[in-house]
Amino acid sequence: MQEEGVLKIEIRNNQPVELFDLTNTFINLCEHYRHFIADYKIRYKETVLPENIKLYIKEIKTGSIITDLVAFAPCVLPIALQVNTIIEFSIHLKNSYYYFLGKNNKPRTYEKHEYNQFSNIIEPIAKDHGSQINISTTINGDVHLNFGLNSMEANAIQNAIERELKLISATQKDRHEKVLLYLYQAKGDVDSNTGNKGIIEKISLSPIKVIFDNEEIKRNVLLNVKNPFLMAYIVDVEVDTIEGRPALYKIVAFHECFDKPKH
Repeated sequence: MQEEGVLKIEIRNNQPVELFDLTNTFINLCEHYRHFIADYKIRYKETVLPENIKLYIKEIKTGSIITDLVAFAPCVLPIALQVNTIIEFSIHLKNSYYYFLGKNNKPRTYEKHEYNQFSNIIEPIAKDHGSQINISTTINGDVHLNFGLNSMEANAIQNAIERELKLISATQKDRHEKVLLYLYQAKGDVDSNTGNKGIIEKISLSPIKVIFDNEEIKRNVLLNVKNPFLMAYIVDVEVDTIEGRPALYKIVAFHECFDKPKH
């Protein structure tokens, strides 16, 4: 018999759950799973794991809000991988939520959007006093992992997330790694830090002022190619904003460049 891994989400609510909050729980859970899968592929060098693997609802049960989720991709997904990703994802959720409760060390560094996903997943529980969310993993019906969070713990987690996000904002710039940049404007004087503008479509479609963290990066972008306007660059960038809008790109790392696609 083939193994089947199921991620079971049970919300034991006292009050009716707002549809938006419930929908948002599953949207953020699925988005977080997709991010987890990308990291899983890197850690285990798993080349057969599809990029578009997603969580799908297998069954919704009566009583509390009980939903069984399974991993699925349009192409054939090896059963062992489906089971492993479900198991490791549930362990990841438990370790992360327990970290925010102060029960264990931080499992890894989180990106900003992950903090929001952690918070949104448990939003219905935080709003409903006396409610609880139970998350478990089963393999062919046998429970592999099970943990729960009550409304007090959900509130404590959200408060911890908010504190950590404020600390990150106060100590770190908005950093993006391995993003695609191309030049919109460049000054002929390589010694100048003015007049350079670039576009990173992932961040903004508008040309933004560009400066370089060091001379080596500047030369890789401006000098070590015949025509920098015909090139695309993979870089790490720190973004400064004015009134919430990108105003300055500081290129802090250069990875590679290649010819821009021709129209």
